[in-house]
Amino acid sequence: QCHGAYVGPIPLFKEKYQSDLSRAFAQQGTLPLPFGIGYRWRQNESCLMVATSLRSVPKAIPVTGR
Repeated sequence: QCHGAYVGPIPLFKEKYQSDLSRAFAQQGTLPLPFGIGYRWRQNESCLMVATSLRSVPKAIPVTGR
């Protein structure tokens, strides 16, 4: 799930624009992100992606004693 907006990198990294990420945000539609986060920390400039695994992961076996 995409939240916020991908507005591209800060000027320092302008050559690192991620067109595939921009496309993903445009195609999926986004959910609002009511706060800023990361190096694009201002509200309405930040983006956040939430990913979940499609397969189940086995539970860890507890370690007892040594």
